[in-house]
Amino acid sequence: MNLEDEIQDIIDNNNTAQEKFEYIISLLQPAETREIKVAEELYGNLDLSVLKDQGFNRIQYIHFINGKITNIENIPKTLTRLYCANNLLTQIVELPAGLIELHINENHISTIDLLETPNLKILNVANNDLAELTDLPESLIKLYCNDNHITQLDLDATQQLEVLHCSNNKLMVIQNVPKSLHELKMENNPMAEIKAFSKTTTHKKTDITNKINYIESIQEYYKLKSQYDKKEKQLKQSIFEKAKTKRQGRRKILAFKAPCINCKRRVNTIWSKKGQKYLAICGDSAAPCNFHIEIYSGDFFYLEDLLGVYHQEIEQYKQSIIQQKMDTLFNYISEAKSAAIFKKKMDEYIAYSAIYKTLLDQYDELYNNMYKKEQLRKTTEEMYEILTSIQEMLAEYKKEEAHEVLHMAILTYKDDLMAKIEGIRRINSEIIEINTEELKPNSSIMLDTLVKREYPLSMMEYSMSEPPKIIKFSRVE
Repeated sequence: MNLEDEIQDIIDNNNTAQEKFEYIISLLQPAETREIKVAEELYGNLDLSVLKDQGFNRIQYIHFINGKITNIENIPKTLTRLYCANNLLTQIVELPAGLIELHINENHISTIDLLETPNLKILNVANNDLAELTDLPESLIKLYCNDNHITQLDLDATQQLEVLHCSNNKLMVIQNVPKSLHELKMENNPMAEIKAFSKTTTHKKTDITNKINYIESIQEYYKLKSQYDKKEKQLKQSIFEKAKTKRQGRRKILAFKAPCINCKRRVNTIWSKKGQKYLAICGDSAAPCNFHIEIYSGDFFYLEDLLGVYHQEIEQYKQSIIQQKMDTLFNYISEAKSAAIFKKKMDEYIAYSAIYKTLLDQYDELYNNMYKKEQLRKTTEEMYEILTSIQEMLAEYKKEEAHEVLHMAILTYKDDLMAKIEGIRRINSEIIEINTEELKPNSSIMLDTLVKREYPLSMMEYSMSEPPKIIKFSRVE
């Protein structure tokens, strides 16, 4: 049963949330009650206006346990904390302006309006269906948005943010990470980028969407190719094993054609890479089926290589302009001809200089960022202060044998020191990967090499032409 059917079934056959909630609050004293903790599973829609009707005018905290609440409306304006995790909410609207904590994780919420909550400090929207999370309040301290479909997160407004958990999202670009952040978890986000130290680089939503579509298409391309290759190999192996002789088996394999991955006719599927294009088509050249994949991967160059090329070109233009001026001075060419040549060379020089400046700005943002260096210095100092504190606690424990001091030292190590170490790693943007390759050509022995880079390769590349794009992608029928 899908979500819509499940919700409709509850509304039609088991919509008892309102009745049970009204019974629960009937056992409370309206004038004295500040908190309501519902310890029973609720099913269906809830209208909390009943609280005001019954005189509950000072409610600050409501907690619903796991259940199947499908909708909540008329949330009291006095509320500062709301817990409604692991239910069937698809939206939550008209949030109170005074809300400080909101925990609606493990629901099915696809949009949320945070303009209504300027005082929010803790927001937990993990395990939902959010594609974007915008208008984050300045007051936010902790944000849990892991296991959604978020592609871009701008933290420019959240300069007090300390904790961010955003693992298991789609391609994540995190911009303007504040200085206050000391706990960041963002595992399993393909091609994730952190723009933490500069506001000079912006990402258009369309660019992010195009990049995601490209990456997902390439992944799907290789997934289909892998399935096809595996099936083809199995069929060929079966043919070879059933042949009476090896010679006959080889002849049959040469004549063999695998089923097209789409139409299933024995005409093969053609997989190829021509230049910067990935191609996959039906193998029947006379009457192919509709299956057709064509993806353009774009042309990319390493930033440092391009900087060297453009720097050399600019220097050559400078020398050429000087030479041309000297030729004019000594009347080797006429002034009219000299002016025309000078204008052409200056236009070319300006164009090359503009590209060089763009490349240099990107390089400086990666390697010569003063804000990043200051953050690294500050975080390192804080790390050593915590280390000193732990050493002092351990010395006190050895002297007094006070177990509570040892416990405090362990907590400080776990919560504070490890957070600072992670912060330093994040500031350095260190990427650690394992490369696996054959020890020798055609060898079954593989060699694993640990590779450490300061930045992902994607941040060290620059495109001089069209960006990657999907020209055509026909799904398998």
